[in-house]
Amino acid sequence: MSALYPCTITHVRTRPGRYALRHRTYLWLIDPDAPPRLPRALRALARF
Repeated sequence: MSALYPCTITHVRTRPGRYALRHRTYLWLIDPDAPPRLPRALRALARF
């Protein structure tokens, strides 16, 4: 079973000047014992 979770990544720097960054993104929760299969047409694009 796979799931998609919304999350927020933050970074704060205080020196030499204050700077903060917030980025909204998504995290995938994937069962490594049963990964989802892609359709044949998309398999060529799913490489590292």
